[in-house]
Amino acid sequence: MNFPTPIPLQTLGYAAAGAAGLTIVAYILKIRRRRFEVPFSTLWQRVLEQRDANALWKQLKRLLSLLLMFLLFALIFVAALDPTEGGRPREARTVVVLVDASASMKATDGDPDGGNVPRIEVAKQRARDLIDSMGGADVAMIMRVDGQTTPLSRFDSDAPMLRRTIDHIQASDTPADLYRALGAAADALRDRQNPLIVLISDGAYTEQQLEAATFDP
Repeated sequence: MNFPTPIPLQTLGYAAAGAAGLTIVAYILKIRRRRFEVPFSTLWQRVLEQRDANALWKQLKRLLSLLLMFLLFALIFVAALDPTEGGRPREARTVVVLVDASASMKATDGDPDGGNVPRIEVAKQRARDLIDSMGGADVAMIMRVDGQTTPLSRFDSDAPMLRRTIDHIQASDTPADLYRALGAAADALRDRQNPLIVLISDGAYTEQQLEAATFDP
């Protein structure tokens, strides 16, 4: 199974351990039947005999009760992770597509043939082409980049949905913060399989930005 969740596995492990501990505590502290002493020795003797005869069955019931509690917890935990059938192949990529939507992308010199096509439209088409070229097991996240970096989707392999997300991107009036964009992409890809960052931009960055964006993977 594949669990597409942004929560780190270590955090999920701590949560699972804590929930399991609470389950055990709840089982230990569950309400037990109260004992009453009665003056009828014959009746008391029968109760003792029945208790001895059913001791093994009671132990089994307690064990089954605990197992059922753990099973219920496991089902809730797995459902919360939103599992999908089938594991991803080893070569499957996890891609963050950074689409530059800064002020410079409003320029209408994006058509190599001289037409008045905004750069942002050329960038969006290249992003759509990238999505169309992805393998069936690849997943991608779309991020919009200007002064802020905004994730527009989660990691997904649904190409039509990703294309629609790209269609709605519009250029803003702020310059791009390249360092912040690459940092956000790196955070999203942490612990992901075959991570890849694709930046689609006009390259209108200062030399200082390009130098500051260098980081170790």
